[in-house]
Amino acid sequence: MLIREVLNQQEVFRRLVASGYYLSNLLGRLNGRDEYMASEFIAYCGLYCGACSFRVAFEENNREHITHMPTYYDRFKNEPLEFCPGCRLENKCGECAIRDCAMNKGIEYCSQCNDFPCDKSIRFSRDGKPHHEESISNLNLLKEIGEEKWLDLMREKWTCKCGSKHSWYYNECLKCRGEGVGNNRASLEPDASSCSR
Repeated sequence: MLIREVLNQQEVFRRLVASGYYLSNLLGRLNGRDEYMASEFIAYCGLYCGACSFRVAFEENNREHITHMPTYYDRFKNEPLEFCPGCRLENKCGECAIRDCAMNKGIEYCSQCNDFPCDKSIRFSRDGKPHHEESISNLNLLKEIGEEKWLDLMREKWTCKCGSKHSWYYNECLKCRGEGVGNNRASLEPDASSCSR
């Protein structure tokens, strides 16, 4: 019983911290500051959370980002849209050996590890989920150019010139339907062991 109470307290604390951070971040953005915590958009595995179909669907209030996902995700497609703060503050992806490993090693993402690329990161990039395929190259680029430049590149890559966001499985701009010259992706070339999303 005591263990369950401690875990419940930890869960409440974690949610309060996440809520407080995002409220503060939202207020900053509303006041014209484009402030963000780097880890908000950099997953331990090297994915750019700003292109997550679930996150973009919520932020753009458009389910089309989810409906175009592979059939593996069918069980999620009719769930209510909800905000995801990323795996650092609230792991909605499920069990993730990469996240657990990075947290245990005290690193921000896999390419900071001396063992990178390891079996976990390689299996993740080859698990058959198309958006996972770029994780290793993302991590190499992140290591090479640093967080700030990497985040700038990712924001450019996953944002249409009209300002609308793209997601991993929706290639057409849902706001301007391509009239804003679409996304910038073409110009930016530089299992139990992984999470379920």
